[in-house]
Amino acid sequence: MKRFTDMLQSYVISAFQFAEAKKLKDVIISTKNIDASFYGQVQENYTALAKYDSIIADINKYRIFEDLPLVILNKANLFAFNLLQHEKAIQYALEALEYAKANGIIIYEIMVYKSLYTSYYELGDYKNAYEYFNRYTELWGQTYNDDLKLNLLIQKHKHETEMNRIELLNKKKNVRFVAVSSTLIIIVLGVFSFILFKNNKKKKALLDELHKKNNFISQQNDKLTIANATKDKFFSIIAHDLKSPFNSIIGFSNILIERVQEKDYEGIENDAGIILQSSHRAMDLLMNLMEWSRSQTGRIEFNPEHIDMVKLICETVTLFENVARQKSILLNMTLPPTSFVFADKAMISTILRNLIANAIKFTNTGGRITVFTNEKPEGLTVSVSDNGVGIPKASRDNLFRIDKTYSTPGTNKEKGTGLGLILCKEFVDKHGGKIWAESVEAKGSTFHFSIPKTAS
Repeated sequence: MKRFTDMLQSYVISAFQFAEAKKLKDVIISTKNIDASFYGQVQENYTALAKYDSIIADINKYRIFEDLPLVILNKANLFAFNLLQHEKAIQYALEALEYAKANGIIIYEIMVYKSLYTSYYELGDYKNAYEYFNRYTELWGQTYNDDLKLNLLIQKHKHETEMNRIELLNKKKNVRFVAVSSTLIIIVLGVFSFILFKNNKKKKALLDELHKKNNFISQQNDKLTIANATKDKFFSIIAHDLKSPFNSIIGFSNILIERVQEKDYEGIENDAGIILQSSHRAMDLLMNLMEWSRSQTGRIEFNPEHIDMVKLICETVTLFENVARQKSILLNMTLPPTSFVFADKAMISTILRNLIANAIKFTNTGGRITVFTNEKPEGLTVSVSDNGVGIPKASRDNLFRIDKTYSTPGTNKEKGTGLGLILCKEFVDKHGGKIWAESVEAKGSTFHFSIPKTAS
């Protein structure tokens, strides 16, 4: 490789000496530009920068401004790709753009837009990167593609080389010298063509990545907007639900105080019962809200273990025997001897308590509730079935939605929190399971949830 670069440098020096001898000023500038680019390719960056500055001085001296945009752009690319100083690269690229426009050289404009796109992208300024990429593609579409333009440049240099060769043949001087110079130009332009092709592939990959990032950011913004709107709606519902029991507590407390002051004790027990019931409802709502909030912020630890679901169901049903007895409801269980699952015991207990409490609330006096399971190789399904009032079809789709909390009075006017089923879904989701409901109005409802038998 070193031998090749030494030979290439030798050709550049020979071409420069020939152009100087013939006083071909434009060829001198082009050859110096190739020479400086060579030093950039071998990472001798500051030598390359000094040579570019020398070329710019020659351009101003000879007043041949056609190559000025290319020289300044090469300097910009050196800062961008070798030195990774993208702010300076942008400064020089914008200067090159002014000269390219002033001289009406469209191919240089196209090259500058690509360079600006790259530097702005590396700086994370995606807005400007996108703008200059659009300018590049638009101008490119109006003129030529890069490969065609490079071929035209190669043909131009071939033509100039051939003219020089004919001139030398006529004068019978330096024939071999010109042949070496023409070969050099073709080789260098071929190298540049390859480099430009590689850069185009890199820029396409960068553009694809930019589009992916923009799409991802847009999707995240949409999700965040929906989540914020949903939670705003949810908390407005919660505030409304909290207001009712506290109004009852405050109102009946005032009545209770007035009756005690007036020594009117008739009805005090009833008023105190309403206060107690409202307090329980407010507490239930706050407890469910606290558990849901902790689940959302990750403060509830998920601690799955191998538990006997049958034993846990029996323990939970026992908690509700007195409540069910008050409404003369029969609590029935159809269960196997044992059934082990890999689950968080506290979360499963919360799910069972909510589903059984809801079944009691919406079952008429003298009704029946059955808890049963269905075991499959992949997991266990637990079901709580009642012969209560059922759920209207229009409301079933909103049972587990945070923005559509579903709460109706029970058969004995029991108040719900509207959070229980949402909390159930959160906990079932944490297990990788599913929860759903089947219901027929006036005939009853069955709530099912599934839990994998082993860790997922």
